[in-house]
Amino acid sequence: MPTALGISNMVPSEDIPYYEVNTVDDVDTVVDQITRIESAIDVIDDEPRVLPDDAIPRLREIISWIQYCRTQFEEAKDKFSDDSETTMKIENGLEILETMEEQCERLIRQSDELEEQLLPNGYH
Repeated sequence: MPTALGISNMVPSEDIPYYEVNTVDDVDTVVDQITRIESAIDVIDDEPRVLPDDAIPRLREIISWIQYCRTQFEEAKDKFSDDSETTMKIENGLEILETMEEQCERLIRQSDELEEQLLPNGYH
């Protein structure tokens, strides 16, 4: 069963692309990336755990990417307002991004809380 140990392998830095959303194809490309990264996060989000050292920076990197994508999609909503299919993809993408960001933040928070609970007294 995949674990948090694999987040760096499942979502390497080069797979977190910073596309500008200027065309319908760009929207499709970013939605595909969102879906792929969402799947990787879902795999590690099966139970609370202390995450390995490399997972938390990667999750923070994903949060930055999510915020970038959200900005791109917010700007694209106006650009594609006359294309209802693309607008729907953008809206769905924005909802997934919001959920992913909350999920990443929760994973980091849970890991920090569990790690603190596991520390022997006097090491806080």
